[in-house]
Amino acid sequence: MSSQIDLWLFRPEPDIADDALRVLDQQELDRAAKFSRSTDRDHFVTTRASLRCLLARATGERPEEIRFVCDSFGKPNARYRTCKNGPHFSTSHAQGMCAIAISGSDPVGVDIERRREIRERRWIAGNIFGNEVSTGLAGVPLSQENDAFLRLWTAAEAFVKATGRGFAGTDGQIPISLATDGSPRLNDRQPCAAEWRLWEIENLADYTGSIVVRKSGAENRCRSRMTNFRALTLEAEVD
Repeated sequence: MSSQIDLWLFRPEPDIADDALRVLDQQELDRAAKFSRSTDRDHFVTTRASLRCLLARATGERPEEIRFVCDSFGKPNARYRTCKNGPHFSTSHAQGMCAIAISGSDPVGVDIERRREIRERRWIAGNIFGNEVSTGLAGVPLSQENDAFLRLWTAAEAFVKATGRGFAGTDGQIPISLATDGSPRLNDRQPCAAEWRLWEIENLADYTGSIVVRKSGAENRCRSRMTNFRALTLEAEVD
């Protein structure tokens, strides 16, 4: 028996505005209108409209009928008209790429980042993860150090999204550290790490990303798929 996590990857699409905006609620429309840059608006609209389509497919709801509410830490959760225990989800977007992770039974977090130079990476690592991680990062070959930091960062972001508490709610206890090969791992010396599982997202070319999901009695498995909003709406019509 397995607990399936589905990862959907897609590009923001500026030409889907009419179709996508039709499934958003007023609060989302208001938020979309506030973006000063069209690229940021395209990321938000594409991700939120696609999320609605995916959750609708999983629950039998209509995309426009799904409601989102935020908990005390600001994490959005979906409310459905006919389904009390709907799927868990997490979203992320970086320059030119969006991601949605959906888990039928367990809290999940996803984060992606475009590969780019982070000049203060050692200082950030020490401030967020502690001196041990900062020292470990400094021990990575210089040509790999920046990539190792971004992998570490996406793992941390995915963890705080999965827990729903954000960086402010971790009290400096994010159980992510670096393995000797420079890859991120859950630090099993911290008790809170034992109930979570971490995957790195593979084959992202100019991006790096991570998924964290709470372990269940079943074996967690993750599958990924590149798609787009139009394909999701067409598949929904076929279904």
